[in-house]
Amino acid sequence: MDLKKLLLLTGWLLYAAALMSQQTISQRDMIAITPVVSDELAVNSGIRKTLETKARQMLTKNGAMASFSERFVLVPNITESSKNVTATAPPMFAIEMDVSFYIVDVVEQTVMGEISFQVTGVHRNEHEAYIHAINQINVGSVEAKAFVNRSREKIIAYYNTQIPTIIRKAGTLSSQQLYDEALMLLYGVPECVEGYPAVADEMTKTYRKMLNHDADVLLSEAKGFAAERNFGAALDALVKVDPFSDRYATARAQIESIRRQIDAIERAAFEVRMTEIDAKREAELRKEDNDIVKLEIRAARDVAVAKSVADAYASNNSLMAGVNRWFKSLFH
Repeated sequence: MDLKKLLLLTGWLLYAAALMSQQTISQRDMIAITPVVSDELAVNSGIRKTLETKARQMLTKNGAMASFSERFVLVPNITESSKNVTATAPPMFAIEMDVSFYIVDVVEQTVMGEISFQVTGVHRNEHEAYIHAINQINVGSVEAKAFVNRSREKIIAYYNTQIPTIIRKAGTLSSQQLYDEALMLLYGVPECVEGYPAVADEMTKTYRKMLNHDADVLLSEAKGFAAERNFGAALDALVKVDPFSDRYATARAQIESIRRQIDAIERAAFEVRMTEIDAKREAELRKEDNDIVKLEIRAARDVAVAKSVADAYASNNSLMAGVNRWFKSLFH
């Protein structure tokens, strides 16, 4: 399995897990929010990971997708109330603290909602005492659900006014061949937002442009290989051209041209391989009950999710910079 397919699969599995965790919220009504622990929060990597896990759980249990949003984030903070070492044998660390979560619009630097939990952790190891305290947070509580729902309503209100701007920005990204970024931007718009059909339409157009761009690259590679009579490499490139690409007919024509140029022995192996490839593609299309529009939207979503899994948290410096700027303004 190549890297791109692996990322798509990973992204879809995370997305599916988020969907399965929703008991009362439909896919249409969910929103994307990025769980982020600010670099400005002075905690070690273990505590940071535990906080991010709790933030992710709070979103997925209460009607949101813990996925990439370029604008809306869920940011935790810790305020320590007390820390004591007991006079027991062995001595124990007893830590009381408030763990707060904020849903923030990092572009406007405004808070959409906040909630705080008072928790206590006790352990022989100080680090484990912090972890124990954080794990006491009930992310499925009535209060947590209300917090996410209130913030969700504010975010939906924002998107209701921003659809034209988002579509224009996605179009600009697409014109620059930044297809992953465009799809990721469109993917963040909840289906329940008024005007979502225009977003879905832009998503399919962008996805088709991406397929055509990728196909052009593959066709060019195949042409070069065929000129060198390296028909195996040419075929490897041509079979990667997506059936939904407008270039698919051209790819099939080139495959037929190769078939005519190879000898009988090569042609037999060639025909077996093409039969296997065609059967696999037909089976995949049948799984989607031939609804091409739905299939393209799902594929576009897969690209966006995979993009977020692959590099959103690691390389989106502007998002983290916005989170850090907001965090410093409030807590430093």
